[in-house]
Amino acid sequence: MKAKNIQLIIFLGIFFLFANQARAENWTYYDTALAGTMYYDKSSIFEAKKGILSVWTKNILSTDSKKQYFSILKKIDKAPDDPSRLSYYKSLMEIDCTNKKFRYVHAVFYDEQDNIIHASSENESS
Repeated sequence: MKAKNIQLIIFLGIFFLFANQARAENWTYYDTALAGTMYYDKSSIFEAKKGILSVWTKNILSTDSKKQYFSILKKIDKAPDDPSRLSYYKSLMEIDCTNKKFRYVHAVFYDEQDNIIHASSENESS
């Protein structure tokens, strides 16, 4: 009986470890601007609160925005060696449909090899 419990715990641990990775990202293009090319993940959209949607977005940075975000990250000692190492960021946004506002809850900056350069949240002071 003890062996079955241990097997169950190991199985559940492995399941929850990889469960988040199993959800495939479904990036849909929605805009190109000075900041870069922007996408949202259709599978991540949900109602966080009444009238407030939550969604993950991805922004592939333009050359100019790489320099801009490099400068911001440098101020908080999180910048890579060179602005060109910045590739894209993913952000969790909340969209207030009633008041037509949005806010960034969480942002993660990546390099070309998909390594995390910096992860931030709305509570981070810069």
